Order: sequence, then structure tokens, then C-alpha cells
Amino acid sequence: MSSILKEIQNSVIKYVNVVEKILNVDVEVVDENLIRIAATGAYSNKIDKDISKQGYVYKEVLKTGEFKAITEPGLDSICRSCIKRGKCEELFEMSTPIILQGRIIGVIGLVCFNKDQKNFMMERLEDYKAFMEQIAEFISNSAY
Repeated sequence: MSSILKEIQNSVIKYVNVVEKILNVDVEVVDENLIRIAATGAYSNKIDKDISKQGYVYKEVLKTGEFKAITEPGLDSICRSCIKRGKCEELFEMSTPIILQGRIIGVIGLVCFNKDQKNFMMERLEDYKAFMEQIAEFISNSAY
């Protein structure tokens, strides 16, 4: 089943590439079907892939519609069913819902793979949360 984000995939890819350059962390967007619509860095070669077997944080954000920060991916309780539990290569993840007219159409996430990135993001978590909410709104406006 196609999604609204899939229909504007080229625009979403442009957004994530700009965000990655500004923040120097990996960025990805998944739609409500848990299909990776756009990604940078480690996941850039996995666009259009189904991540439903391991996208536990994104599933939670899609379900609750709330921002989520995971400071210990692979160890957090939300990761308890993940096949990478205890050996996750991600060190930090923050995820924000993309909402269009009251409906959650996807999630944008920032992913850190090294301690410097993680420390940088955690020092200004509220600022980055606000930034990501704004980017999610830009994507939603593009979808509209």
C-alpha cells in the first residue's frame, strides 16, 4: 500500500540530506507502514525497505504520536523484542511523528553511531527536539 510520504519521497530525501549536513548525524524517515522513505549514512542504501521487524521505536511513535528519545538503543525496554537487543550498533536515537491533519503519516528519526554525536545531541536535547518537530511540520506541509 502506497503512502503519502512515498508520493513525495524526492522532497523527503532532500529534507533528510539537509538535516544530516546541519546536525552531522544520520537521519531517516519511515512512513506509517514502516517503510523507509529516506535515509542518510548507514541506512542510505536501505531506502524503500520494510523495517517492521526492528523498528520498535518508530512503532511506538506511530502508536502514541509522541516524541521519543532512546539513550541506550538495544538496552531500552522498548527494544526488548528486537533481534539486535544488547548488540545494537546505534548509540542514541530520537524520533518525532510526522502528522498531517491529525493523522500520523510517518516518523523522522535522528540516529547516532558514535559517542561524540550522542553527547552533542544529548547536551541540547530540547533544542533538537524542537528542530525535529519543525522539520516534521515542513514534511507534513509538503505532503499536504
